[in-house]
Amino acid sequence: SPGAPDILIFPSPLDGTKGVAIELKRSDRRSAKDPEHGASEAQRVWLMTLRVCGWHARVCYGAADAITYIESIYGARKR
Repeated sequence: SPGAPDILIFPSPLDGTKGVAIELKRSDRRSAKDPEHGASEAQRVWLMTLRVCGWHARVCYGAADAITYIESIYGARKR
């Protein structure tokens, strides 16, 4: 579907966690004024819809930002 997030981590029915959706953008595209800079209208609608459904959803800029976001939700775990 147009605008679907790049990364989807589905909720676990066993522990009640929420799903996580990440729209991934290049790390050099971050904007201080717009946290969803670079996302298309369809991508913004997807993220907003998932948030309304209880998911954690946002635009991340680069892999390091995505990892930090996921760790902020699930807690940092030993690798």
